Amino acid sequence: MDLEGKWMIATRLACGQSFQINSPAINGLNSLVSARNALVHHKSSPRDSTGKSVVKMMKRWADFEKDQVPNAFKTLVLLSLELDALPNSIIGTFPWYGKPPFQDFPRHPGVMAVIERCRTIHSDAKGG
Repeated sequence: MDLEGKWMIATRLACGQSFQINSPAINGLNSLVSARNALVHHKSSPRDSTGKSVVKMMKRWADFEKDQVPNAFKTLVLLSLELDALPNSIIGTFPWYGKPPFQDFPRHPGVMAVIERCRTIHSDAKGG
């Protein structure tokens, strides 16, 4: 069973309802799976004496890190928001986000910006 299917079944069993199929969280998850598969299962190319194939692979790794690490964090936040929105959810979003005494701890502005952006994406997807 693919990763999306596992998330759909697990949430249905735990919360009584699955994620929306084309939700931002599921789309982010599918994007990560596709990126991972493209990197891990790339078509091998013949080794060349000039080292171009090595340079090309190093660039693919660098691009993967640059593009997919932020996507991975965003997807985790969106999955958390989706879980919190499900009925009978026993898992909250960022369990202590904004609750005393945890709101007193400083958070990196970049992290906060991603979380707030994800809240907007999630709200827009829900029609709110």
